[in-house]
Amino acid sequence: MWPYFSIKALLIVVVALNPAAATAQSDTDANGGDIYPPLWDFAPENLLDFPVKDNKIVIYPWNYQERLGAYRSLLKASAKYFVAFGSQNSANILWGLPLQHGWQFRTGRLADPTSGTSCGHGNLCISVRSWWSCMNYYLSIIPFLGAVEAGLFGEVQYEVEMLPPEDRRDDFCYSVADCRSRIPKLMDEWKAEIYINFSLRQIARLFTKNK
Repeated sequence: MWPYFSIKALLIVVVALNPAAATAQSDTDANGGDIYPPLWDFAPENLLDFPVKDNKIVIYPWNYQERLGAYRSLLKASAKYFVAFGSQNSANILWGLPLQHGWQFRTGRLADPTSGTSCGHGNLCISVRSWWSCMNYYLSIIPFLGAVEAGLFGEVQYEVEMLPPEDRRDDFCYSVADCRSRIPKLMDEWKAEIYINFSLRQIARLFTKNK
């Protein structure tokens, strides 16, 4: 069964989470704690930071650091649309997504809840047996692939492909074409939401600049 999310409802949640990221202009919050997701500085921040194999950018989203890299590259690619609204990309409405992912990792929600494997227990593995990690797939990889299709990353010379987990492969999609064939409505919504929202922010930025 393919989960379906209302993109507008989801973005309300994302914006609600965003005040935690509003302090991203510094590395710590008011209490001196790190406000970024765990290992943020070690995650890939550009598409070409991921391996290229057989003319494809390959990402293994069942590794916490690589899934976090999808978020980080998405944040970086969209940063130009939020320059007028805060320094260091702090006003980016997508911040809530990696912050939630970091919280899930930090609290052990991405680990195998059955303890049948060591996945997620003291390592960066994301378990396909975790409800949290499976739902998060649709809040990370689908928006990411929607952004690829919408052209947010510019002209990408390689196809982008996710590597599947060892189990339950049929529960997920792995490329723009694959996801479009399986969940076209959700892909359309993410593509449209990214295009429309970021276009409006570009207009607002130009308006602010010319005032």
